[in-house]
Amino acid sequence: MKTLFNLKKSVDKRFWSGKAVIVFGLAMLMNSCSVALKWPNMKLGYVSVPGQLANLQNATAGLDPELVYEVDKIMSSYVDTRAEQMGYYTVNFTYKAAATGGGLALAFVSGFTLFSYNLMGMPFQITKFNVSAYLSIFDSQGNLVETFRKTGDFKMTSGFYYGHDATKKAGVKYTELFRDLLQQANMKSRTINDLLHEAGPVTVQNSAAAKTKITQIKIP
Repeated sequence: MKTLFNLKKSVDKRFWSGKAVIVFGLAMLMNSCSVALKWPNMKLGYVSVPGQLANLQNATAGLDPELVYEVDKIMSSYVDTRAEQMGYYTVNFTYKAAATGGGLALAFVSGFTLFSYNLMGMPFQITKFNVSAYLSIFDSQGNLVETFRKTGDFKMTSGFYYGHDATKKAGVKYTELFRDLLQQANMKSRTINDLLHEAGPVTVQNSAAAKTKITQIKIP
């Protein structure tokens, strides 16, 4: 009798251990979803900041072409495009994503109930995105003049039927950050413009070497 009791106890222990492993695995699977941004689909909104900088050429490398185009649209109304180019600018957008404490709890409950509540609309994850935007300005020789950085965050709630793409929400936040970057640049525009004019304009002779130099500077 004692042997049967111990056997039952051992089976029950293995059953619950096995269920715990399955629940943990399902929770981690849910926790790994919806944390990527689709850069080619990123749209930046309208930004109206009166520019005070000299004309600059976009020298951004390594960023999705569609996103570079979105930046160009904003910068074309910010810099003085009527004048000769006096330097370059680059932009960069980065992010880190992780489930919040509440999101981890949701993922565990979802796995424990085998997603039965999720089928009725309960979210299985809350992801927090920490995002950063960078604007760097270089003179015609490729020397770094100034770098600006702004950070922010937002949360994304995900369920079976919603919240699988954070790209649109990220675009709104990046637009806010980029607006702040341009305002920061305006505050230092006099110093920046002085350094740009001191180095001289962009020419056919110096552009190739300058762009090569810019690509070798890692920001961030």
